[in-house]
Amino acid sequence: MAMYDKNTFVLPGDLTVGIGDKAYICNDEAIKKYINSLEINKRDNQIEFSSFNLNEKKAIPFKISVDGLFNHHFMIVGATNSGKSTSALAILDKYQKLKGKFLIIDPTGEYKDAFSKNEVNLKTIGKNLFLNTANLTDEQWISLFRPNDNSQVIELLEAIKKLKFVQYYKKHLNKVNLTEAENRFIRNDILDCEGANQEQYKHLQIQWESDKVFNESFDINNLDKQIEKDSLKLSWNKGIKQGTYQFDYFTYGANSWLIRKVKYLIKTYN
Repeated sequence: MAMYDKNTFVLPGDLTVGIGDKAYICNDEAIKKYINSLEINKRDNQIEFSSFNLNEKKAIPFKISVDGLFNHHFMIVGATNSGKSTSALAILDKYQKLKGKFLIIDPTGEYKDAFSKNEVNLKTIGKNLFLNTANLTDEQWISLFRPNDNSQVIELLEAIKKLKFVQYYKKHLNKVNLTEAENRFIRNDILDCEGANQEQYKHLQIQWESDKVFNESFDINNLDKQIEKDSLKLSWNKGIKQGTYQFDYFTYGANSWLIRKVKYLIKTYN
């Protein structure tokens, strides 16, 4: 936690305790010096705690300024029902009274009634807080949906590119050169390439792989449908020079887990 240096405690930096290092039990004087060293900038805007509990019998009065508390990373740890949430709420309550700004990410709703609407700006994802799909990176999409393997990562990212392309095409018809036949593959805000021949598919792929569609937003509710429509396989018929892409049940089966997971997550959090 800290190193004793010149009658005070300082942050240890990269130094850590190792196997074989000596350990000593702190006496009361060392503990008081450690508590005092926590206060980095002594200011008037102090957050005061009732005590700093060392064990059941000892408690040291403890004050720290807002700067001293928030200038460094800190973590509240403890056993179940030991008061972690209560301690966090006490800190935030005192900080809010000092007009401090903070952000609470509360997936369980534990703090939703802790502050009045006049004290905080409450946002709920899917109700009054939305993510712009144009701003998420490939890494963030992967982290959000957690595909099973590399093939599903590719399917997910390809589907997102296609949905972005469809929206770009609708906004910039004069900037995208599609044939009448290729235009028919855009249906209900989804790119459905079933029936496309190799030449058409390659031309469409150039469009959805283009950097110009990267910053386009799209309707995330279509993502599972796009992955389903992408369950295609190149098929060949006798006497035809070019193969065509047809729906393939084997590919659909390989994508079905990802389709169900995307659909579930969108339904749950949208």
